[in-house]
Amino acid sequence: MIRGFQPVVDLYRRDQSTLSDRKLCLQAIVRDTAPVAERLVVERDEASLSHDRRALHEARERSGCFDTFRFDLLAPKADPLLWVPDAIAWSWMRGGHWRQAVAAFCQLKEV
Repeated sequence: MIRGFQPVVDLYRRDQSTLSDRKLCLQAIVRDTAPVAERLVVERDEASLSHDRRALHEARERSGCFDTFRFDLLAPKADPLLWVPDAIAWSWMRGGHWRQAVAAFCQLKEV
């Protein structure tokens, strides 16, 4: 079970689900992650692949970490660890007892 790993999960949220909202979330993730990590792995969405690359590239420049922070956009099958955030996000969105199961290690960040 995921709880056994004791993850710390930041859930970035916008009221809508547009490309511009996705860009704002990706920028916030880079801003918050770059100071403490050297790599970000994002599940690849073919429909927004070029948009995501551009957004992440711009976010690295804006955050001043272009040379020290890299990102990869991977298919879910390429990295099984991508399944963990999928399961947590699904549980959070499902609500009820599913959300309660992950709430202890999640914090919601409005972007």
